[in-house]
Amino acid sequence: MDPHWLRRVLLVDDDPLMTSLLRDVLEQKGFEVNAASSVADARDALVAFDPDIALIDLELGGGPSGVDMAHLIHAQHPGVVIIILTRYPDLATAGFPDATLPPGAGFIRKDLVEDPDQIVAAIDAVVAERTDEVRHDRDGSRAFDVLTPAQLEVLTLMSQGFDNDAIATRRGCSVSSVANLIAEIYKRLGIDPRGELNPRVEAVRQFAQVSGLPERTS
Repeated sequence: MDPHWLRRVLLVDDDPLMTSLLRDVLEQKGFEVNAASSVADARDALVAFDPDIALIDLELGGGPSGVDMAHLIHAQHPGVVIIILTRYPDLATAGFPDATLPPGAGFIRKDLVEDPDQIVAAIDAVVAERTDEVRHDRDGSRAFDVLTPAQLEVLTLMSQGFDNDAIATRRGCSVSSVANLIAEIYKRLGIDPRGELNPRVEAVRQFAQVSGLPERTS
């Protein structure tokens, strides 16, 4: 499939600033762009705009997520190329530990927006079915690959400001179980709990450097 035949892009992102930046980047590169801020708007645009490519953020406010949107497009509009565009390094870190993407979907980091040539190259690679080139969530160098899903969930809750009691309540486990998971997180991230740095703050700092601070869940 020639990537240069496909030029109609649907942006699905509830961040107006990011949508504006992406629209400018893509339109400068010759793409026709339509934007939707929710899954409901995106479903309408899939019919009215008939895109070739969907660039989807993982977090779309309340309601269905970008993962839900990707699977909806794959099932109902199989000709549309799907690319997840997110600030997170992978689905688990973004709060979707058990989720998967549809076959052939790409996964790229939002920092590519700063380089128009890279984001167009990423789109072209997915369109040309070279998806492995733009599955940034499979980058083996990611520090948090060393954590289990349970440890990653606890670290995410830590980064949202919850203490051990609140984490235990949310996970349906004991406080001692949470403490054990946190101790293992420190070990796997190379954080000395008896060192000069506050280990909890350091773990969250490392997490925030890679993933940003996730919004607190209710």
